[in-house]
Amino acid sequence: MPLFIDLPKGQITTPEFRIVGWVATDDDLSTLAVFVNGSQVEHLVMDRPDLRSVPELAAFATTAAVAAQVRLGKSDDATTIAIELRCGAERHSQEISVAFDSVELDATQEALRATARAFVERHLLCPSCRARNSTFEWIEGHLRCLVCHMILPQATRAINTIRTELVAGSDLSETGNVSSNPYTVDALALIDSVVGQGGWVLDCGAGRRPERRANVVNLEIVDFESTDVLGVGEALPFQDNTFDAVLSLAVLEHVRDPVRCAREIMRVLKPGGMVLADVPFLQPVHGFPNHYYNMTQAGLTNLFVESGDVLACKVPLHGHPILALRWLLSEYLAGLPESARGHFAAMTAGELADLDPVHFITSDHPAAAVLAPESQAVISCLNSILVRKR
Repeated sequence: MPLFIDLPKGQITTPEFRIVGWVATDDDLSTLAVFVNGSQVEHLVMDRPDLRSVPELAAFATTAAVAAQVRLGKSDDATTIAIELRCGAERHSQEISVAFDSVELDATQEALRATARAFVERHLLCPSCRARNSTFEWIEGHLRCLVCHMILPQATRAINTIRTELVAGSDLSETGNVSSNPYTVDALALIDSVVGQGGWVLDCGAGRRPERRANVVNLEIVDFESTDVLGVGEALPFQDNTFDAVLSLAVLEHVRDPVRCAREIMRVLKPGGMVLADVPFLQPVHGFPNHYYNMTQAGLTNLFVESGDVLACKVPLHGHPILALRWLLSEYLAGLPESARGHFAAMTAGELADLDPVHFITSDHPAAAVLAPESQAVISCLNSILVRKR
């Protein structure tokens, strides 16, 4: 049974890093586990149907990718760490060198967090009365608005501004999903430009950022290690004209009311400030915890033209169409039973482009007739709804 670790490679230079590997096995994937220095860590498993096209792996019943997000603690001061994948009786391990001072890095991150928290406290907007002159006081672990006297319990490390009614209105269900992505090149350029001039950036829907950056406030619905404020995009808990730039990276497809969210982003942005928003167009369904809307360039532009001048609306490198094609085909293959998967995988790009879709769908072609309903829902060309008014 092959087991392999793709990442990390070389040295680990930050206390938080990602492990990525894969397995080809006839065993139950429930036995798959990831260990760091002998301790098991949480991981995600994803199907890798593309690996079954490798001759050496074709005989295995299952091919899967495994990923884990790891954060080393302050006590982990060794010069190397041991990473191990286990599946059934098989083991694959490797040692990776560590090239950072975890205590020094943690102290730097905590100092940046404290600075961001102080900035947030000066610019908070009461999520209840929304008064522009909102001011707050801390009382025994609670945050109290001095205008409307609303009290927000504070049981999280991040400042919590999510009221009970916002949980229902924004459909903030519990999620085990973890969004943890590095900043794009465009996002880093905007952050560096704004922070270099002493400005502040709101990362609206930040996920769990691998590394905290100076003068960036991370807003999320989940209390990750990097989260500064718990809040929702449709009712941002900040005063008008607070930030010099706002990032919204792969977030607006996950909010119930993206129009309202875009208006809130523009409200908290200073005149002349910049927004960078990435929203998928042909990405399959992916939930965090829900996925509501994909957008064309015209749809994305429409969110911001009411109060902003659109300087560019483009396809960035990380939005190249090949990513959509690969994702769509991978999901299609994963939704087919083994008996039909090989036939579909053997079709060329030209054959797929030239096929008659009506004939393909209605002729009991094995690659159409047996596609799993849950896979169809993820990558459907169109959805239909029938509604009766209450």
